[in-house]
Amino acid sequence: MFSGEDKVAPSESRFWQSLRRHNATTRTNGLSGRQRRYYQYDRRHGGEVEVYDRNGRHLGAADPHTGEMIKGPVKGRRIRP
Repeated sequence: MFSGEDKVAPSESRFWQSLRRHNATTRTNGLSGRQRRYYQYDRRHGGEVEVYDRNGRHLGAADPHTGEMIKGPVKGRRIRP
């Protein structure tokens, strides 16, 4: 559990729970092609969900409750899908 009102644990995030497991730290929306997205939970920033495209490029951060994008992309940030 996190301390502070604005922080959300992964177990409390309906959006995070609705995603499919990809590996130990990453989830996916389960779609294919250009619609495929990868998600990583960011505990450092109050439980934001980092969003990446099918090629691993950062698209921004999503709200852990709604999945709505709340921050833009960070240039150069990538993951290995």
